[in-house]
Amino acid sequence: MADFTKTVAAVLDFTLDWTSYLDGTDTIVSSAWTVPSGILSSSPSSTATSTSIRLSSGKAGLFYFLVNTITMASGQIDEQPLIITIST
Repeated sequence: MADFTKTVAAVLDFTLDWTSYLDGTDTIVSSAWTVPSGILSSSPSSTATSTSIRLSSGKAGLFYFLVNTITMASGQIDEQPLIITIST
């Protein structure tokens, strides 16, 4: 599980590196993000080995639980949680 911190005013890209999980034998063919209300997301993208999303806003003192779901070339599907804590 990835755990990051950002401020309310920050607009940042967050990246999940799936390289070690894919072990050089598979690649990412699609990626989807589940983002809760209260934090804004944009610009989701993926490469053969990583996924990313741009996040902004949020309420200071709260944390947001996102989930990234990938589909691999082999047809397997997996997900990884991402926790964003909003600092003051």
